[in-house]
Amino acid sequence: MRIESKNSNLVGLQLSKTTAALSRALERLSSGKRVNSARDGAADFSTIIQLTSQVRGLAVSARNINQAQSLLVTADSAISSQIDLVQRMREIAVQASSGSLSSTDRQNLNTELQSLLEDFSRITNRRPSMKQNSSTVVLELNFFN
Repeated sequence: MRIESKNSNLVGLQLSKTTAALSRALERLSSGKRVNSARDGAADFSTIIQLTSQVRGLAVSARNINQAQSLLVTADSAISSQIDLVQRMREIAVQASSGSLSSTDRQNLNTELQSLLEDFSRITNRRPSMKQNSSTVVLELNFFN
């Protein structure tokens, strides 16, 4: 009877080891990774953790760059609009300096100029901003102020 007990203990122990090995093999197969935990290789696992952290950090940086690029496109558009307004203001000034205009013509030019100045101020006071909850990105642009 004792011999059977040793054999059954050995069989049970071997079955336990086989089950653990099978479980570990299935874990590797299902994840597609050679290293899944520190027990598979502490140095390799540490390197994987560091690389994963770097990849996540770079992904956040890429998102921040894309947001900043969008903000700069908006700012470029605003500045382009202001340049167009300034060019029209210059045209009005040249027209107004002509001695052949009546007072009504000058008043109409002044009304248009005031409207252009209001548009310029409206664009100037628009403040595109990009803020996040963390302190990683805070970008504010205030045009000409």
